[in-house]
Amino acid sequence: MRLLGVQVLIARGQEASGILASAELYTLNLPTLTVTLAGAGRGTVTSDPAGISCPGTCSASFPLGTSVTLTASATTDSSFTGWSGEGCSGTGTCTVSMTQARNVTAIFSPPGTCSVFPLVGVLSQPFPLNFALIVQNYASGPQTLSVHAFISGVVLRTKIVTLAADTFIGLGPTDIPIQPGELADLYVCWGLGAPGALVPPSALMFLSIGTNFIVAAPVTNFFAP
Repeated sequence: MRLLGVQVLIARGQEASGILASAELYTLNLPTLTVTLAGAGRGTVTSDPAGISCPGTCSASFPLGTSVTLTASATTDSSFTGWSGEGCSGTGTCTVSMTQARNVTAIFSPPGTCSVFPLVGVLSQPFPLNFALIVQNYASGPQTLSVHAFISGVVLRTKIVTLAADTFIGLGPTDIPIQPGELADLYVCWGLGAPGALVPPSALMFLSIGTNFIVAAPVTNFFAP
């Protein structure tokens, strides 16, 4: 737990002459809230009460038990994807109780094109369902993409992946993550100027339904979620 020490002088009585009899120096430990900005987009995060103004001041200490509300604002060339950490999710505000040190991540995505894979997840009923997402980078240089899991229309989880030139990565439920019993729409998004900007060619979804494997075709979306 990261705590900031603040020293407080406490008086202990007063003599008849008016001179302070004694004093003790105490250290109050204040829990620290740390905000991390993630993703290929740009934006800011501020706090109420004041203390966080990130980028710039991304870590601040608050009195024990304080309720701190974080607000994310994307720049005009980006979108705010959502929160992760300390139970925060979605694209609204994030409120944490400073009963201990807290760490929250705000994820920003650039505008671009997304491959959308609807209704993927991890089920045991009414039939076994699992998946593997293969993402490739055909470009001559590194590319950063974001994978967003939408459950009930809300961004709950995001994974940022940077791939070197001519490489690929396989992602499963534990990487994104999608929990057992959940169905999600998966968005795989590239920024503007990425290869295959009109129809991203480099994402494949393998669905395991029972004992069968199928390749699911994506639906192209021209805006990041």
